[in-house]
Amino acid sequence: MIIKNILKGMIKKPFAMIGIISMVLLAGCLYVSLGYTLFVTEDTVNQFVVDYKQEDFTFQMNSSLSDEEKEVYQVDYIYQLSNSDQKTLINNRINLLENEYQINIEVREYKQLSIHELDKEITIRLFTDSKDINLTYVEKGRLPEANNEIALSMVFAENNDLQLGDNFKINQSTYKIVGFIYLVDYIYPQLTNELFALDTSKQALGMLNEDSFSNLEAPKDVDYVGKFLKGNYTEEEIKEIDHFYMVNLVDAKTNFRTGAVYGEIKADRAMINALSVIILFLAVIIIGIVVNKSIQMEKNQIGVLKSLGYSHLRLLSAYMIYPIIASVIGSGLGYLTGYLLAHPLIDMFRSMFQMPMHHIQFNFMIFIYSIVLPIIVLNIFSFIIIYFLVRKKPLELMRVKVSQKVNFIIKRIPQLFKKKSFNTRFKYSIALRGLGKLFITFIGVVVSSIYLIFALSFSQSIDSIIHVSSVQANYQYQVIYEYPTQTEKSESDDRFMIMPSEIIIGDDEVKVQLMGIDDKLNKYQLKNEAGKNLVPILYDNEDGVVVSSMLSTIHNIDLNDSITLHLLSEYGSENEIEMKVVGIMENYTTPYVFMSIKSLNEQYGLDDNWYNGLWTDQKITQNVKSIVHKEEMIDSIEEMMSLFKAFIYVMVVISVILAFIVLIIISIFNIQDNFKTISFLKVMGYKDKEITTMVLNIYLPIILVGYLVSIPITIMSIRSMMVTISSELNFAFPIQLSTSYIIFGFIIIFLTYYLSLRIARRRLNKIPLQEALKINE
Repeated sequence: MIIKNILKGMIKKPFAMIGIISMVLLAGCLYVSLGYTLFVTEDTVNQFVVDYKQEDFTFQMNSSLSDEEKEVYQVDYIYQLSNSDQKTLINNRINLLENEYQINIEVREYKQLSIHELDKEITIRLFTDSKDINLTYVEKGRLPEANNEIALSMVFAENNDLQLGDNFKINQSTYKIVGFIYLVDYIYPQLTNELFALDTSKQALGMLNEDSFSNLEAPKDVDYVGKFLKGNYTEEEIKEIDHFYMVNLVDAKTNFRTGAVYGEIKADRAMINALSVIILFLAVIIIGIVVNKSIQMEKNQIGVLKSLGYSHLRLLSAYMIYPIIASVIGSGLGYLTGYLLAHPLIDMFRSMFQMPMHHIQFNFMIFIYSIVLPIIVLNIFSFIIIYFLVRKKPLELMRVKVSQKVNFIIKRIPQLFKKKSFNTRFKYSIALRGLGKLFITFIGVVVSSIYLIFALSFSQSIDSIIHVSSVQANYQYQVIYEYPTQTEKSESDDRFMIMPSEIIIGDDEVKVQLMGIDDKLNKYQLKNEAGKNLVPILYDNEDGVVVSSMLSTIHNIDLNDSITLHLLSEYGSENEIEMKVVGIMENYTTPYVFMSIKSLNEQYGLDDNWYNGLWTDQKITQNVKSIVHKEEMIDSIEEMMSLFKAFIYVMVVISVILAFIVLIIISIFNIQDNFKTISFLKVMGYKDKEITTMVLNIYLPIILVGYLVSIPITIMSIRSMMVTISSELNFAFPIQLSTSYIIFGFIIIFLTYYLSLRIARRRLNKIPLQEALKINE
């Protein structure tokens, strides 16, 4: 009988149950959709890197000769040798390294150029097929065999509607597309340090045969890639093979091209676990409130049943129908919805991390965590709550309360609001009579606001990163030469010396871009967050350096800190120097360390006239190692930020849904608790709109307080999270939240509250006047 009454109550008043099911569904949907996406991505990358023999490490060959080599060749640098001597020297170095460290090394040559094709500017990096390391995965077609054939990256082809047999023009040569490929060493195809995101419609990877590659007129770059013969490796083993011949030695999991996918998986997994746990926590609290309301309404019947011999366990099992229905239906629907949403999410990940993604297959652990675990957790906590509610004695349950106890705050209302109108005193007495509902409203608003403020802070940070990147660069091109030069430059251009380097932080060696700059800059702005020019400060301190805010954020580097620079030059011997941080430059995307060009050149035995890079408005092509167009760099940043904006939109939607569910349920509970009071107010002549203001529109102050409380909580949480996320993604976010964004966030919460009132008001309007004439049962 009691189960029938409970089911009738659910059908008659479905809002609370729908709200609980929606919360469980939302938690399950988030976990399953992202869980399957991460599972497929991780499964794919783990198999891909093994089957296609991804490099364990990569490095550049040191251009400086060792003392023994100098005695043989009588020169200081490799580029001073003839082509045949260069080849002999490099082969000797490779043989020495392979024998000494039990590794296999392979030359990875590529040519990168900008072309106008498909009615737009395209950046393409071209390779030849590898032999033993970084094998090529052919998705469709085959690899090029003839001189007029090319294979292109699969994602680029899809985004440009290219088919096998189509023509593709590079400079003056036309190639026939014979295959679509994935490259295991370019899972995240970052083509330069300045191009963070891959615009898959404008940036491509390609494969040519040996003859076509040799005949292509474009600068050739060389990476040296290696694998340990024994298989797996550790960070310590990478450090052990760091020989004089090696420059910019980076292991595969640290290299952004091959390791960014692992950081993304780790960060996303932590996020979905946190989101799901918090949502389920709210669901447990609301189940407790719903069951408590149901028991209070039927306590007389429960008392009679207990006096007739019903045990605690029998009554408890009847009321367990609430969490059982909510958890089973919510988890089931969440699993199905999440499974469907996982397919487009996997496609999005494939465009970012270019691999032949596996198909979704049933995963037992995701099933357990998304369905079985929520059901168990919700029912265990609900069991505990319901047990304490039904264990009262029969007489206590059947006793009619002549008067309702009021808390100490209610007793103070006449004094606190004695100068206020009756409506105001009544409104706050209703609100403060239910401290439990106030608490749940407060917690719900705080949790929802945390998600919302987190999203808004990210949005403002993204806008700031794009703005800084745009105003920082007054040039059109950043040019890096193959070798240092003393060529006279234009007065309007800015020169710099860029060297591969590391900073030593504890036991870690962090790769940085060491930049030597002049004391006057026309094209580049070296400023801190306050907009102050840091160049004079840099030149006033001979042992000073300026670091980017990316390094400062990730590695906790502050002003006046001392850092150890490990110089890893292609042009000279290694060296370690102690420098003092005299400024933090506002740059969140690149690990820059700036010093005066004079001080930097001195470390390599060069005078002030040498440099190897320019910030200029002219497109230079001769003796150029790399060239980056400013607009292409900014477009790349915007492309990367668009991925984060998609995450922001999801966070906003989640915050609105959570706030709406909590507020609508609390509003309906408030109507149920004040059913007769509302009817009396109608008898007294109050209009529905006035009653809504007095009974429903009573939580605005607590919503405002909850929102304001969530701001410092969110900021502190972001600060702690950003260190982890930034180190995993190798990318920092400025923590910013302006007043306008705070106001905008409150408007969203307020509109959600107002919408919940509009829906709850429909239920209030249906309460009949004759309810006031009924006698308390």
